[in-house]
Order: sequence, then structure tokens, then C-alpha cells
Amino acid sequence: QTHAHTHTHTQTLYEILHYKVDPHSIFFISNVLVMPFYSLLLAAPEWKRTKALITNDLYLMPLLVLYIILLGQMICPIELGSAWLHHGGGAEVVTSTSNAVVSSTIASPLSFLKIWWDGLMWIMMKLGATMLHLSGFKDLLSSQMHMATIWIHFLLLDLYMARRLLLAAQRSTPKLPAKHTILLCWMFGPLGFLSHVLTSAIFKYRWSSRQNAATSS
Repeated sequence: QTHAHTHTHTQTLYEILHYKVDPHSIFFISNVLVMPFYSLLLAAPEWKRTKALITNDLYLMPLLVLYIILLGQMICPIELGSAWLHHGGGAEVVTSTSNAVVSSTIASPLSFLKIWWDGLMWIMMKLGATMLHLSGFKDLLSSQMHMATIWIHFLLLDLYMARRLLLAAQRSTPKLPAKHTILLCWMFGPLGFLSHVLTSAIFKYRWSSRQNAATSS
């Protein structure tokens, strides 16, 4: 009974983590999800609802869930399920994770999660090996699943940066304009950060000059 109970829980875990998803749909949903956030940051940055949103990291959770789903599909592919079910959830299974061979006995949730860990380590090694070679990174982007995952990675970082820069602009002395910075974060990522740095330098220089002029007069 204990083995059957463990088997049932492991099967449920597998079905949850490996529900087949369409990268095209996830790509579309992720782009739609960020639009309301950027609309609020651009159109109503001083609204109390916007301020409540940007002071709480939970606004990133929808994108983070999509990212984890796609990352799970990359680490432990759907094909693992047929072998796992065929062997009754307790036999030696060998599966290919983007050319990486992962061998594990899927008899419990812990051993199942070990496959995830092995796959994650392989991805980290793959990324480390491609960092110095553009051709290797190009190969990594040959899969639509990989491209969608990396795209959500960028969306998460850009949205987080836009939120941080808006907070910095609102708390700055003097208060800084931020709409152009938020728009650049949305469209061009790092240029938004550059925009904030330049805006801050210009406005603080002008504010300091006025303070000095007022003091001397």
C-alpha cells in the first residue's frame, strides 16, 4: 500500500510538472501579461494602486510561474512520462534532455526531483560552455521552447528593473521624470537604466545649481 501510495503521488507530481504546453501560447500570454503593468507605470505612476503594486514583488509571480513551467519542460522533457509509466514508476529510466543523458530511478518524488536537478545542472554547464562562443548560444536558441523561456527571462528582468527605477525616481530629491525611462525599459531593457542614470545626473546637477544660487543670493 505504501508503494502504491508513493507511486500515485509521484504520478500526480509528474502530471502537474509535465503538462504539455505550447511555447507559442506561453510567448503570447507572457507579452499580454506585462502590458497592464507597463500601462500603469506609464499612465498612472502616482496612483495609489500603482504604488501598492510596485512596492510588492508579487506582481512578478504570473511571469515567474510561466518561466518555471517552460524551464521544467526544458529540464525534463515530456518523453520521460511514457518510459516512467511503462516501467511502473520504479525502473531505471534513461532520457535525453537537449542532448544530455539523465539516468535515474523514478520511484519517489525525491528521485523524480533529482532528474530536475540533473537537468538544471546540465543547462548551467551548457550556458557556461556557450558564454564565450556566439555559435554555441545560437544552437541553444534553436528550440522554440528555449527561445520562449529566454524571452520570459528578459521580460522578468526588464519589468523588475522598470519597477525599481520608477521607485528610485519617485524617492529621489528632486523627484525625477520616469516615463521615458519606463518606456525604454519595456522596449530596450538596458537603455532604460542608462536613461535613469543620465536623467538623475542632469536633474540633480540643475537642482544643486539652483540651491547654490539661492544660498549665495
